[in-house]
Order: sequence, then C-alpha cells, then structure tokens
Amino acid sequence: MSAAVQQRRAWRAAALGLMLVAAIGVPTDARAADVRAADIQAADIGDDVARAASWLSGEWNDNEQVWQQRIDAADPKVLQKQDAVAHVHTILKPVQVPGVDGRLLYVQQSKGDDLQQVLQQRLLHLRAGDTPGTVRVEQWRLPGDAARFIGGPRDPAVWTTLAVADLQAANPGADGCALKLSFDAASQTYSGSTVPGDCTDSRLRPGRMLQQSDVWHLSENQWSTLAQWRSADGRLVQGNATDTAMRSRKARYFDGWIWFRNAGPDAPAGDTDTSFMAKVRLHAEGQRIVLKRKDGSETPWLVELATLTYQNTRRPVLKLGLVDRASGKTLSYAWTSVGAEMVGMNLSWFQAGMTVKDSQPEFGF
Repeated sequence: MSAAVQQRRAWRAAALGLMLVAAIGVPTDARAADVRAADIQAADIGDDVARAASWLSGEWNDNEQVWQQRIDAADPKVLQKQDAVAHVHTILKPVQVPGVDGRLLYVQQSKGDDLQQVLQQRLLHLRAGDTPGTVRVEQWRLPGDAARFIGGPRDPAVWTTLAVADLQAANPGADGCALKLSFDAASQTYSGSTVPGDCTDSRLRPGRMLQQSDVWHLSENQWSTLAQWRSADGRLVQGNATDTAMRSRKARYFDGWIWFRNAGPDAPAGDTDTSFMAKVRLHAEGQRIVLKRKDGSETPWLVELATLTYQNTRRPVLKLGLVDRASGKTLSYAWTSVGAEMVGMNLSWFQAGMTVKDSQPEFGF
C-alpha cells in the first residue's frame, strides 16, 4: 500500500439556486492517490491551489444531512429545528481552457436523489491568493446554452470550444465576488468566505441590490457551504434561515451485481425464475436503484448504498439496504465500516455484492 493511501486512511476519522454545496467514505484506489499526490506537488500554481483543487475534484452529496434533518424534524424531543437544506449532488471535474491559469473546475449540480435532473452549471477558478497559504476562488458563468456542457465531465473535447474571452464572473460585484480560503495545517482544512461588501447582485430580485455572502469549510472528504443573500438593511432574502450550512461528503462509487428470485421473499427455495443485474454502480451517499427483472419490468424493491450515523451508536457505517418502494421502509440491510472496500447481503431469495470502484472511485464515470 502506498504511503499516500495510508495517510488518507489514517486521516479519515471524521443551498438550491446559486448555492454550492458526516461519517466519511474512504477512497482506496492507489492510482488515484498517486495522481492527487503528484497534483499537490505542482509547483507551477502553488501547493495550496493544487491541494484545494484536488480535494474539490469529485462528486459530492449531502444525503446524510438531509436524512438526519428529516428525523429531527419529526422528533418532538428536538426542540430547535433547523431550516432544511436542499438535497444536492455536485460534480466538480477539473477541465482545461487554453489561456486560463491556476485551476479550473466544472461544476454540475443535480437533485441529490436524481442525477439526471441538472439544476445548475458553472465554473470555479482557483488561483493563488494575495498572501501565502491562501486560495482565491471565483465563480464563472458558462457562455451560451449551458446544456451543451452537461457531457463535459466525461468528454474533455467539450472544453476545446471555449476561450478565456468567453468566460465571465458569475457575480459582477466588486473584486469578482471571490472567496478567499486559508489553509490550516493542524486541522487539514481550508476555511474562508467572501469579503463583506464585495458581492452585490440584483438578478435574484430585479430592482433590488442584494448582498451575497458565502462561507466555506473544505477538507479532503467534507465540504460545508453556506450562501445567503440579504437586503441593504441586513434582512435575509434568500438562504438558510437558521444559518445551517450544507454539509456534503465526497462520494465513493461501488461496482457490483444483484441476483433475486422474481417472486420475491415468498419464492420457494427451488424456484428457478430469477433475474440477474450485472454491472451495477452505486455511490455510497444514499444512491438508490430500482430492481428490474430480466424482462425489464420494475419490481417493488430498491437497493440503496448509504453512509449513515445512527443516533444510538454515534458511529458511522456503510449500509447496503433492500427497500420497499411503496412504503420507503428498509426491509433488510447489511452494514460494515465506512472504509470497507466490499459489502454484500444474502437473503436466500436476494443476493448482492458491491466492491469499491477500481479507478477514481470519487467519480461515477
């Protein structure tokens, strides 16, 4: 095992509209680790910019926070209710546009439980800040029809059609409305915010100039963001009313298979009417798929892979669950540690096995 992988294993204990987006998934692919290590050493842009861009690179989902907020909202013992955060899945993929210095990442946000429903797209530009150890993060708009960039994470050729002249700041406020991040070596985190007064915009409320603020906390596998818009008198116009940041975790993808008897749990042991789903891919931040029979018809069941922290134990687990689609209730599940590379379940009539994706498990492609 490489030193980079060992270090990452030891370290991992741990808003819709314009918002960017706590058990920890542990990528274990040695080749991906080596790529990140080399990227961090890229002296041409500085260690901090390279590290921050490397940590941001991947897919992110706030499933556990959304799940816990729903539980808390229904619990009468929880007296202080949080304003719910949106369930969002975010892809951040490094891209190259000729003439752009620093690091550029394409951002694609979708509904957290439906990756096909794209909500927003943009670019993040990272470059060295004004002082040592800082990173400047600017948000840029995509020119023209943004839909043409949806395939960008999978097809680098998409970005060859762009030039620096095509890119504009997402917010025309002073100083480009940039976030200014600082790295803390002790906690291994980047933290920062926009400069008060730098971010003004009238597009959310035509005719009214609003002040935007963004606050970030970023580690290798956790990303907390809070974006809010206020009127000139300080009144909140858009954003979380309880100042609850969206807490996302970097996704980890698993590949596997599913076998089941079409008649379900009541099928006799000798029933040979079965279906097999090969090349199943799920990320471990609450992704679900419908079980389909060999004729393509849908069954009453879902399979879910999720990293969750149950309140009675306070220990995070990686859970593989079989869910009833009608009620949403988990019929049966197996669990293992969050750093596990394999998880499976055998119910006699239903069997499944999942193994962490061989290459770049932080991406589903």
